[in-house]
Amino acid sequence: MEDSLIIPFALDMGLLGFTLQLVKTGLEDDVVFSLIIFSLQYILVNHEYWKYKMKNTRWKVTLKVLELVKTCIAAVSFSGKLEAVKDLLLCDSSIHNVLFRIVCTTTEALEKLYVNRLVELTEIEGLQLAISSALDVLYVMLSKFSKDISLNLPIFHQALLSSTTKPIPVVAAVISLISYFRDPAIQLGAAKVLSMLLCMADYLQPYLFGNACFGLDDKQIADLKHSVCCVLLEQVVLNEDLFVAFVNLLTSAAHYQPAFLVAIFSTKEDLDVQLTNAADLKQPRNGSSSGAPGVLKSGLMAAFLHYIERSDDLINSNPRILLSVLNLLKALWQGAGHYTAVLEQLKNSENFWRHLSNSISRVTNFEAPPIKSLTESEALNLGYKYKCQSTILEIMAYDMFMKKKLLYVESLVKEDTESSEKAKSAVNSEKSKTINGYDLEDVFLNWSESSLLGSLIKSYTSCEYDNEVLYQAKVSVSLVVVHVMGRLSSDNTGSMSVSLVEKVHNLSKKLFSQLAFSELMVGYSRHGYSEGRELKALIISDLYYHLQGELEGRKISPGPFKELSQFLIESEFLQMYEGKYNGDLFATAEDLHLLFDLERIRADLGIDMWDYSEWKASKSIADTMLCCLQDTNSMISITSSKLRVLKALINVYAVYKDDLLLMLSLLALEFSCVNSDLGEINDKENGEGFAEVSNISLGLLPILCNTISIAECCTLSLTAVDLILKRFLTANTWFPIMQKHLQLQFLVLKLQEKNSVASFPIILKFFLTIASVRGGAEMLLNAGFLSCLRVLFADLSDGRPSSVINTGNSSLTSSDKLEKPQQIWGLGLAVVTAVVRSLGDSSPSIDVVDNVIRYLFSEKANLIFYYLSAPEFPSDDRDKKRPRAQRTQTSLTSLKDTEHTLMLMCVLARHWSLWTKAMKDMDSPLREISIHLLAFISQGTQRLGESPSRTPPLLCPPILKEELDCRKKPSFVNSRNGWFALSPLGCVTKPKPSMGSTTSALVIKDQAAENINHISQTYFSDSVAIQIYKITFLLLKFLCFHAKGAAKRAEELGFVDLAHFPELPMPEILHGLQDQAISIVIELCETNRLKQIHSEVQFVCLLLIQIMEMALYLELCVLQICGIRPVLGRVEDFSKEIKLLMNATEGHAFLKTSVRSLKQIISLVYPGLV
Repeated sequence: MEDSLIIPFALDMGLLGFTLQLVKTGLEDDVVFSLIIFSLQYILVNHEYWKYKMKNTRWKVTLKVLELVKTCIAAVSFSGKLEAVKDLLLCDSSIHNVLFRIVCTTTEALEKLYVNRLVELTEIEGLQLAISSALDVLYVMLSKFSKDISLNLPIFHQALLSSTTKPIPVVAAVISLISYFRDPAIQLGAAKVLSMLLCMADYLQPYLFGNACFGLDDKQIADLKHSVCCVLLEQVVLNEDLFVAFVNLLTSAAHYQPAFLVAIFSTKEDLDVQLTNAADLKQPRNGSSSGAPGVLKSGLMAAFLHYIERSDDLINSNPRILLSVLNLLKALWQGAGHYTAVLEQLKNSENFWRHLSNSISRVTNFEAPPIKSLTESEALNLGYKYKCQSTILEIMAYDMFMKKKLLYVESLVKEDTESSEKAKSAVNSEKSKTINGYDLEDVFLNWSESSLLGSLIKSYTSCEYDNEVLYQAKVSVSLVVVHVMGRLSSDNTGSMSVSLVEKVHNLSKKLFSQLAFSELMVGYSRHGYSEGRELKALIISDLYYHLQGELEGRKISPGPFKELSQFLIESEFLQMYEGKYNGDLFATAEDLHLLFDLERIRADLGIDMWDYSEWKASKSIADTMLCCLQDTNSMISITSSKLRVLKALINVYAVYKDDLLLMLSLLALEFSCVNSDLGEINDKENGEGFAEVSNISLGLLPILCNTISIAECCTLSLTAVDLILKRFLTANTWFPIMQKHLQLQFLVLKLQEKNSVASFPIILKFFLTIASVRGGAEMLLNAGFLSCLRVLFADLSDGRPSSVINTGNSSLTSSDKLEKPQQIWGLGLAVVTAVVRSLGDSSPSIDVVDNVIRYLFSEKANLIFYYLSAPEFPSDDRDKKRPRAQRTQTSLTSLKDTEHTLMLMCVLARHWSLWTKAMKDMDSPLREISIHLLAFISQGTQRLGESPSRTPPLLCPPILKEELDCRKKPSFVNSRNGWFALSPLGCVTKPKPSMGSTTSALVIKDQAAENINHISQTYFSDSVAIQIYKITFLLLKFLCFHAKGAAKRAEELGFVDLAHFPELPMPEILHGLQDQAISIVIELCETNRLKQIHSEVQFVCLLLIQIMEMALYLELCVLQICGIRPVLGRVEDFSKEIKLLMNATEGHAFLKTSVRSLKQIISLVYPGLV
């Protein structure tokens, strides 16, 4: 008989343990699914009816199967196979009945077990553990499975809210269990479940079983209030999780069930309590036999005031406790209409606002320690501190808003003489001072008069975000992944989960298919590096050491290993471990925007077992990765928390006396934070959030437009308006507001004020946005913008050097000219270009085009030629005894100015008749200088595998702070061809040429050449290369206009007038551009064949194909005019290249239209080739 009782228990426990381990490892197959179904539908449902030798043995089975249920629920979010388990848990009433039979008991029933001599203590303890575990299951199911449910409510949710659930309703059970002081774990679970039920009942009214007080009687309400008071009135919080759970329960009630919360607060005991006796809370509670306290002298209100009085201490010692209390206060203010009496008592208590404001003022001088020096708990606490401050500021904003609304209502009611006295009494309490005369107005007044406000802004706007921290985290993950790949190659999976092993296998397949990996395979094989070892394993080993060096600060040199490391870093491997906040009030991180789920990463790696296996030597690598990921979590948590406080501060001062200057300052700072790199980390704004921001921005526009005329607000107002127009509103929405409220004439005149030079770029950027619509362009013309631009350009020509690419010896002849920003020329032309485009072919457009052509190409011709001039391509011929000093230095700003110059030329050339008429003497020199610049760019044909030139063809060092930051970012194009290979050579250091030295460029080039072997591609070097190709595109477009004009003239005359035929580039120049375009597009398409190409890379591919198409068009013109045929060698080379291009572009849908157009021009230049 004994064996028949023991063996089933052992088998059940073994089966449950085995199934549990399979689920934890992430194995997904039919066998595991069958084991889970058997465990739930047979063992869970039936085990309570089995006979056991020891009665408490039954509870061990219960705990084990409930642990399996929780593990399955946690795995549902990232396992498609377990979706069927979710449906089973929600719809199988037999499983629900088992859970309810465990949970649906009362505190009185549990207490009776302790006086029952027939029930052993071990059995009671087993029951308590089962109840706690079952409550956790209910809570997890509610929090995970209650999203997006419709009125077709699952059976599980119906049973939870049903008043007929046996043995007692769930709500009644959890309310009773909250009072079970013998076991805090049961209290905690019950509080969490009740919080979720309150939330559910809010949007599932048809299924509620009662209306008043959530269907509870007076005794239940009294018991619940008694239990909550018992925990909240503790002098020292003994159980932090329990305290937070109880306060969050009240917060949930405040949000979703106001009647429930009012019932707890509105007893005679609380209404009559003396608020000044809060100090009496220090008396310790005396528990009864069950651990519950006796009759309390003070109520909930006094308890909360006690924590408010200690807020300036709690924000440093235990910010999580304070945050839970503040969240409840915030909920009360949000539902102020329901809680008027409670709020009155709070605000009229002694020093209420002073205590809250002290929590902010006491930490203004606090400087956050470096991210890498923070532990996980320290980072969480720091995030909690900022969250506390943001919540306090939000409470202040709600109170100010409520006060203003009441005063507004008073002003309306006063018009009714019969109700005047009643209205005065209704708002009298809001207008009166508190007991000691210190209210919210005094808080704001003190902040404004002291340096505190400046300290707050400085503290909240200092950003801890660092791209390098995130990059280090990605490199560390790539290092671990490569290490695991090496282990898996020998079938050593260690203790890793099956799902992780599968994902690493998939990633390794993609890695092996990379073009760079194939190159390494060929190279290693050719040089005989393998020495009998498998080539893939050797390359993986070398890649590991390259990544290890990158993590330690030694950058990987450009080449295949750099490309492979970049592939791993940019892979979506980390995406499956990104933590997502789900609105859980009881989450450990409390909405602190943790980026990575470290707990799941540890579990999937099985890192706890590495010490007991041959993976022990590798644990330091995993620990380094976890530290880097924790640093990233800390950085994101703190930065996002600061941004939240900043938004709250904006809301406060937006409500308080409409302090426009401060609001504008904070608004600009917030925009800066939102548009910083933090935007790359945080979740993307959903549709509702974007619509809300758009609506708020729409209301701000008239206010901002009116503040433009205020000298102190002008720059900030323009910055804010420009950002709003570009990012949050469409032209149809914002233009009517601009037309009505914008003081455009004031801004145009401001461009002529010499003391406002610093604001010129901001004004011009704003004009560029306005000119993007036709109405805005007409507004600018009517305001006299073109005349103003003449004045602005008046002094820009004197003292300019003869080349845009220069050594910096370009001093102007007057102090006024030196003060003018370099961006004025480019931005000014960009605005004119936008105006001409927006006006189209209208009569105002014709007048503008004619005036602009005559002005720019007569009075400013030297500037036009300055921005189009090209340097001489450097030579590596060492036999030359007297190398010429080549002026090859430029800047990214100058390259953008060249782009704007060419863009305007192209827009003007569209009006061909006006152009040819006005440009008779200037047309030929413009074409010649354009061809010279095109020839310079054409010589940058750096091929894959070729040794780079020792001499940088173009020095373009980063100058601005943004450019220096971009140089720290890795390359995003990752091409080793054309100008993407050449530009890094000139972007290494910021040169310091001596003024007036004719050999300074050579010195700079020699300095740069010394470091060529250590140069790597960066975000900045890619930006320079893209800028060069944008210029190439516009040069070709400009020359194509002339070719088309000549072709049209030939059609009209019936013959080609060679005497007046425009200058066109030589075929060799066009071939160089074609070769660059082909090599880069092939490389990018092949490298990104197995993954989604980023939008920036797609832009580069499309741009280069358009360059190639126009180059072929010009080549066709040259061949037909000169009556020659393509050189045979060129045809053969081009044929090979174009076939490779067509193969590479297959499968890339975004290139389909461009390739089709390219084939048409190829068929004309090289008939029969495609």
